[in-house]
Amino acid sequence: MLNAKLRGHYGYYRRIGKVARLRDLLYRAGRIWWRWLSRRSQRARLTWPMMSRLLQRYPLATPTLQRRA
Repeated sequence: MLNAKLRGHYGYYRRIGKVARLRDLLYRAGRIWWRWLSRRSQRARLTWPMMSRLLQRYPLATPTLQRRA
């Protein structure tokens, strides 16, 4: 679901040519996802090494450049 939302943002805003802002969006989405997952457990928080393994298994969609027509 998160990747679908990211792809939608990339598809809409990529046409304007703000790839740096899209990469910032990707970074912030990863941080927010980590925060959401950390709140799910009352015993142990999700550490960054655990989050990096999770991102390797379930990578977030990355922005790509679109060629002008």
